[in-house]
Amino acid sequence: MWFLNHPRPVSFINAQVVGENGIVATSLRVEKGIITDLGESPRQQDIQVNLDGAYIFPGLINAHDHLELNHYGKIKFRENYTNASYWTEDVSSHLNSDANLINGKSKPLSDRLFIGGIKNLLSGVTTVAHHNPFYRELQKNFPVHVVRDYGWAHSLYLQDGKAGANGEKPGNVLKKYKSTPKNFPFIIHLAEGIDEFAQREFQILKNLGCVGTNMVLVHGIGLSVDDWISLTQLGGGLIWCPASNIFLIGKTISARQFLDSGCVENLALGSDSRLTGSRDLLEEMEQALNIGNVTAKEVFYMVTKNPAKLLRLPSAGKLSVGLPADLLIIPAMHSDPFKTLSACSRKDILLVTINGQPRYGSSELSDVFNVFKTKTASIQVDGTNKQLSEPWASRLQKCSISEAGVICLKN
Repeated sequence: MWFLNHPRPVSFINAQVVGENGIVATSLRVEKGIITDLGESPRQQDIQVNLDGAYIFPGLINAHDHLELNHYGKIKFRENYTNASYWTEDVSSHLNSDANLINGKSKPLSDRLFIGGIKNLLSGVTTVAHHNPFYRELQKNFPVHVVRDYGWAHSLYLQDGKAGANGEKPGNVLKKYKSTPKNFPFIIHLAEGIDEFAQREFQILKNLGCVGTNMVLVHGIGLSVDDWISLTQLGGGLIWCPASNIFLIGKTISARQFLDSGCVENLALGSDSRLTGSRDLLEEMEQALNIGNVTAKEVFYMVTKNPAKLLRLPSAGKLSVGLPADLLIIPAMHSDPFKTLSACSRKDILLVTINGQPRYGSSELSDVFNVFKTKTASIQVDGTNKQLSEPWASRLQKCSISEAGVICLKN
């Protein structure tokens, strides 16, 4: 383990540690990958890292992504769709004729998944929910945590055919729901449209007996406020992907109405894949603020404590003593930490750690990587010099897919 090579704890000082309602401490101590103190003075043996007032957030949770689909770029064949099922049909009919689709599916699955992981890491995400089979390539040596314990179906309209990269079938929704342990989230695209079918999908799901405490819907454009109330009263939740919704359908959910009707902890945010969604979760947060009539603090909840609740992740989405040190550190660009986070882009990030280990950060904090004896390589992200830890840096350089805006520099 990395910490055996460097047993000394690290105290981040002159920091602003962010909790649910604002700043909760000015220091954070990490030992063996775990948060051991908040707001305490450094101990004698600690290595001290002065953050000069920077904010420490919990690592972000991206509640919805298709990790193997982020290298295609945005694709659609009509201006707008009344239901995402028509987009799926369009894509399927162009698989062997559209140059972007042909080139994209020719790439090795391992590289496709890796780029999806890098996309998330560079945007401060430390945990991502992948919607599709849990491929063996995700099981170890991946840039970020991937939710492992979940059940899934693609949608009500796609239960036959193929959904996974290896030809896996999406499967019967009822059978897959019943086979999912009740303590696992069950995740399904639902009501991704504005037509009559999209408006009926939630009732269809209820009639099947598939709406319970572990039901997590994705998109939900066709949901009414009454549907939302019914879903949350039954213990379920919704993952909102506004950029994808606007791109495909031209409309998204009434987030303000949903939140004002109660159960504010049951709405999370996801980037979706770049086939239809934002570049990354940070851009998705900005999109949510711009079109959803929601506050920066509410968006913060949607990428931290809310998805942790919906996805059954008790160790994620918050900074507490005894939890893994999954950290996102960004400069204090605004006196309000939540507005700072919502205005942040990936080039602004000072440091991302997973289990206390630095993985991505600014050259300004290169000493932190040295403290942890973490090998790094220099990269440029959107024109800004950054450090990326190994083995991810070498893997990125060798990858058959490039990440737009990222250049591997010679050390």
